[in-house]
Amino acid sequence: MRLQSLKSKLLLAVSALVIGSGILISLVVTQRYSKSLFEAVTAQTENLAHAVALEATDKILVNDLVALQKMLDHQLRSNPSIAYLFILRDDLILAHTFTEGVPVELISANRFVPGEQDYFQEIASTSGEHYLDIAWPIFGGNAGILRLGLTEKPYRQRVTRLWLQMSGITLVILFLALTGTLLLVRRVTSPLAALAEATQKIDEGGLDVRVQVQGQDEVGRLAASFNHMVARLEEYTGRLEEQTMDLERAHHQTRTVCGIVQEIGALRSLSEIGSTLIQTFQNILKCDRMVLLILNGNRELLFSLSEREVKTLKESQHIRTATAVLEGLTTITFTKKKGLSPPLVPDDFQRAARQAIIPLHHEKQLFGALVIGCPGGCSCSVEEIDVIGLILGQTAGVIK
Repeated sequence: MRLQSLKSKLLLAVSALVIGSGILISLVVTQRYSKSLFEAVTAQTENLAHAVALEATDKILVNDLVALQKMLDHQLRSNPSIAYLFILRDDLILAHTFTEGVPVELISANRFVPGEQDYFQEIASTSGEHYLDIAWPIFGGNAGILRLGLTEKPYRQRVTRLWLQMSGITLVILFLALTGTLLLVRRVTSPLAALAEATQKIDEGGLDVRVQVQGQDEVGRLAASFNHMVARLEEYTGRLEEQTMDLERAHHQTRTVCGIVQEIGALRSLSEIGSTLIQTFQNILKCDRMVLLILNGNRELLFSLSEREVKTLKESQHIRTATAVLEGLTTITFTKKKGLSPPLVPDDFQRAARQAIIPLHHEKQLFGALVIGCPGGCSCSVEEIDVIGLILGQTAGVIK
């Protein structure tokens, strides 16, 4: 199974490093200790062989084999590390410590060769025991050859104990290293895990996610940069959504205006145009008090178009009053309650809290206006009124 998390990879790397280092150090230390111990055992064996050979010289020369045998038995009992002793002279066994006789294979396993300095030989028995065998000349080899076997069991046990101690130390170091690494990795990977989770939420569409900034190190700076990036992304996304909505709204308004312009262009009478426009505007706005004032070309007539009727005003006083109010208006204007009064507007306009006047221009000339009677607490939005202004601007030529 592949390791997926950074924590698992770091723990595995630390474990491999500690275990590998522990094994390498254990091998080096054990090898050097084993070499030093072997040299000490070799020196001890040489000293024992030299002492036994000196003590056996007189007994061999006087041919006192009984005393020689007792001396070997005494050496075997007094030194537990000695496994066996026997003295060989002219291929004859003078004395030995074996209960059932000297094994034939052991006699030829290590022979003394005059002039050579290497008297040692490692020997393994059929039972698996290991011995360090030395062939030591007695009286220069004239009185025979002493064969002394030292068991390697204590020596090997000490090496094994050292290996176990080194393994235990390695395990303790491994435990401490893993504990420290786990704490360090958790401190490092916890913010990274939070960043990964936050990134997943962003991928799912959530831009309101933030991560906690801990410390001023690289991970902390990364978290701060991530929060700043998400904030900028949220801001840009919000702007893009607003622009998209504006484009959709503008597209819808354009289609609506084009449809209305086509519909108005197909009408033949001014009353039909006025009724259609006012009904359209009432569907857009919540205010239902509306009147469309239209001046003829030489401003001798004023037409007041409402949903129900069309009035033609010929009195110059009414025309001057309407012209005085409308003259100079370029955009939508809100007036007080008494802005325009009957007969310029219907009688129910007297109950309106204020009037909204949208001037009509064609080729930069004022020729009328749409008057809206707004009640108290009017909830009409600026966007809705802008749509009406756009419709009036597009249909001004048809109305004119």
